[in-house]
Amino acid sequence: MPALNNTTAPKTPEQPQPKRTSRFTAVRVWWATTWSEGGVLHQRWEDLRRAPKGGWHGMAHWIKAVLGLAGICLVILLLDGATDVLADAIHYLLTADDRRETDPLNAEGRASTSPGTGAPFSPPEE
Repeated sequence: MPALNNTTAPKTPEQPQPKRTSRFTAVRVWWATTWSEGGVLHQRWEDLRRAPKGGWHGMAHWIKAVLGLAGICLVILLLDGATDVLADAIHYLLTADDRRETDPLNAEGRASTSPGTGAPFSPPEE
């Protein structure tokens, strides 16, 4: 009967381990591959280089999409700024105070109790 506690594995010829490359070396190889002739980054660079000569109809579709997205973002930013300015102007107009230092009806020279230009919209005082 063979021994049950035998933990040694049978001897097999060792296979050569594949040579490990560092992560930095792998990135360098990838970078060189993408910039080589026919690589992804090289093709995109060529698209950008040819865009001014080709005009709108000869331009790559991804460039048109990027330009369109940038234009839409710019319009959104401008509209956001315009709404802030408009809201501040309306707030200023509605809360404007048309008080004078001396009210002709007020002989003591105290400040007027007029609620300003928003008076038609304010609830009546009791």
